[in-house]
Amino acid sequence: MTTLPASSALNAPDVTPRKLARKATGADRIWDHAVGPMQFISSTWRTWQVDGDGDGVSDPNDVDGAAVAAARYLCQSGDLMIGDTWSRAILSYNNSADYVLDVYTAADSYADRTG
Repeated sequence: MTTLPASSALNAPDVTPRKLARKATGADRIWDHAVGPMQFISSTWRTWQVDGDGDGVSDPNDVDGAAVAAARYLCQSGDLMIGDTWSRAILSYNNSADYVLDVYTAADSYADRTG
């Protein structure tokens, strides 16, 4: 059994075990770390990657591409105007009820400030 890094023990899902058959893309050959402003694991980025600013490059570190890819990923769940669908989408991004509540609180606060 592989022991998870300390950050995972603190419910911070920022790493996942690498498959031995896959070439490591970073210095860490055991753990696949989340990267970029939207914290994509490489396998998720490969599925949802997009060139968000039209520069010809799909880069998880580019905020435009990462934001559009995150939107595509979340919208796959269905109509995000429906509460259950919205919650399911956020849970698919990070399977934690506390995380869903944190996102909801931040979104609600943003809506209040921006009208």
